[in-house]
Amino acid sequence: MDYSFKIRFRFYFKTISGTRWESRIESIKPIRFQLCQVHDALVEISELTKDPKIKSESSSLANYEFSYDFILSVVIWYELLSAINKVSKSLQNESMELSNAVQLLSGLKDFFTNFREKGFQLSKKTAQKLCEDIGTPAIFKQSRILNKSKQFGYESNDTRTVSNEQKFYQDYFLTVVDQAIVDRKSVV
Repeated sequence: MDYSFKIRFRFYFKTISGTRWESRIESIKPIRFQLCQVHDALVEISELTKDPKIKSESSSLANYEFSYDFILSVVIWYELLSAINKVSKSLQNESMELSNAVQLLSGLKDFFTNFREKGFQLSKKTAQKLCEDIGTPAIFKQSRILNKSKQFGYESNDTRTVSNEQKFYQDYFLTVVDQAIVDRKSVV
């Protein structure tokens, strides 16, 4: 296998530090802003390598893991982490006054509240554009439907179906944003 692929691929991704918010934003930034290049590199690796394991893994990543759900989650995380990182950097300034710190944290709360209301639709638009760029359909993954066995014949069939988008919104988006809001409150 050509090692220029490994070097190029390693260049895209950064390691995460356990202590700095900036490392978190820096680790997701290449996927967010160089998604096409990462996708193309994976496709190229899968086409040129002779190793069946590497071929399978790179093809799988390029074709199945770079789904609309994944791209949307990257966009959401980037927006949240960049807002947190801006506040974090400002709070580390030696000349930071307490009143300014309170104002920054209040602004972060306002950002989270606004993002909770409007961020999903804005993130969807961004993710749809990224999906167009790499040729991935902008549809949510089909989740498996679990059939519950019924014990008795008189149980009603009142299971409600929700769309995959609604499920993603409730189970992922709201959970992530609400957790960010709760964590911000624990800092203050």
